[in-house]
Amino acid sequence: MMFMLSQQVLKVIKWERDTLDASFLSHWLTEFFKGKPWNEYLMCPRCKSFDDFGLSHTYGVDEVSNKVMDVCPFCGTKMQHFWNQERIEYYLFNRPNSDGVVALVEGEVAGWCRGYPINEVTFYIDTVAILPQYRSQPGITPFLEEFINFLAQKRLKGYRRFITRTHKKAPNIRLLLRKLGFCENGPSEDDPERTYWILN
Repeated sequence: MMFMLSQQVLKVIKWERDTLDASFLSHWLTEFFKGKPWNEYLMCPRCKSFDDFGLSHTYGVDEVSNKVMDVCPFCGTKMQHFWNQERIEYYLFNRPNSDGVVALVEGEVAGWCRGYPINEVTFYIDTVAILPQYRSQPGITPFLEEFINFLAQKRLKGYRRFITRTHKKAPNIRLLLRKLGFCENGPSEDDPERTYWILN
């Protein structure tokens, strides 16, 4: 499907394995999450297990800059980007039955939405993003329509409930979730600063 976006064409395609490259995602996810409230900039690859996406042994860009820190303060191992390519491959490309869409403006990636089923009726949205230059109205509207269309397609496949999670102090994503019809539901057990959002 295509929309005109300020004289530019928005095209939405299915997120296949080779649609978004891990280095592109590594750059943008690092940009999105390196500062407050997320503080997902660097992490210790020795102290933090590969599949741990929680808070432990994770450092924000302000903390790293203030302390001029490039090695782990606990074990001395050289730190890596939290959203490095290897972890992105693991997190976004290896989940069974995951699915998503990518929005392109004049052939360049401008946004995306991806998730995976939790059970037969519940689908978890693990990432939804619009690059900064497309976030202001009215430019955001075609993206929202396409993300809503993605959820509608999932409903046709039998999913009746959509869940996601975000930080209490993340105004952009909270606004986006509200525009998509999600309602805030309650705090996450492993991180009380993050809350679940549900769309029934």
